[in-house]
Amino acid sequence: MKAVERGDSRAGAGLVRVLAVALALLCVAGAFHVGAQDRNVMIRTLRDGDDFRVRVQAAFAMGNTRDATYRPHLERALRDSNPAVRAAAATALGRLDDRRAVRALRRARRDSSAAVRMQVERSLRTLSEASEADVPSGSPRVRTGSGTYPAVTVMPSAADIVWPRVRYVVVMGDVSDRSNFRGAEPLLSTLRQEVRRSLRLLRGVAVFDSPEQVGSSDAREISRRRLPQLRLDGSLVNVDRNRARSEVSVRCEISLMLSTQPGRDLRGMLNGAATGSEVPRRDQNAQFLRLAEQALGAAVRSAMSTAPTALLAAANR
Repeated sequence: MKAVERGDSRAGAGLVRVLAVALALLCVAGAFHVGAQDRNVMIRTLRDGDDFRVRVQAAFAMGNTRDATYRPHLERALRDSNPAVRAAAATALGRLDDRRAVRALRRARRDSSAAVRMQVERSLRTLSEASEADVPSGSPRVRTGSGTYPAVTVMPSAADIVWPRVRYVVVMGDVSDRSNFRGAEPLLSTLRQEVRRSLRLLRGVAVFDSPEQVGSSDAREISRRRLPQLRLDGSLVNVDRNRARSEVSVRCEISLMLSTQPGRDLRGMLNGAATGSEVPRRDQNAQFLRLAEQALGAAVRSAMSTAPTALLAAANR
């Protein structure tokens, strides 16, 4: 803290990043009410954060507060230089249930990124459906425990590995179905994709899609830098579908296992669950799959919220 008091801008920026990420995770978990000081941290981080991952988390946190005062800041973020931030801002605007955001979202339909345009259309559809159904809380919803996660399926791709910044190497392993649910195959693909995206948002983590993708040059860097190499396997534990007169919901539970690579010594587990729900639609099969994918993505984000701590513990065992 002394460096901050002396006006060290780098230390101050680092502190803001830490506060913003912690605040984002707490807001996503629905842990507390956001005060004025915390609100200012999120706004400043979304506007000035030097790492796009932190700006993404700030946008998510804003959307999860359901506080319409964030709308102008999220609309400004639709013009961010990074498409992941623009997609997160579009998602958050949909979560706010404020139809004043429709104008900005319609302008964003011309975004250069197809992924951003897709998320913009989803948020516009969400705002339209919420207005037509007169449902203040929005539709669809994705819940995890007492909190609510934004239904985001768009995340950035990993950049080239900068080895001096890497602290952990994580290799994607197997993704299996333990739910015995018929038609789970598409969900397994979604599970792998969401886990990979969440991993790539973590700072200091080099992610490989499979053991075969660790080339000889990568292996030399890992060995030379003595980096811990971990394997992450995932399981779809449960898929539960419920239908009532006014609501259709799907609950997904997942489990992620960290082990040594290649020894497969179990070092840690991360678990997550989430429920997606909305008013009944005509095409129930398509609606079920959409809700399952949204709930699955939120369950992964729930599990991955403790990933930094889990990786540290797994590497030091």
